[in-house]
Amino acid sequence: MIPCADTQNHRLPEQGRQPSYWQTAAGRLLLLALAAGGLLLGYEYRTAILASSLFVWLPPFLCIGMHFFMHRGHGKHGSRRGGSDSDNRS
Repeated sequence: MIPCADTQNHRLPEQGRQPSYWQTAAGRLLLLALAAGGLLLGYEYRTAILASSLFVWLPPFLCIGMHFFMHRGHGKHGSRRGGSDSDNRS
């Protein structure tokens, strides 16, 4: 049987490689517990949170935090497959 050209581009999982802690059952349970604790604390202290000036600064801090953590996944700006940012500029 001749292999299809499509199958040559797929990566096979590496043998013996440990999964990230967050991909294990314990890591997922910890994330779930932290999220539940955060929601309960937010509900309990909702009047203090909404009355404070911290509520005004929360969206910008969340945006900056998301930008920081999302760029850890694929490297720095310009390291995408297919070229750098200078190649994509018109």
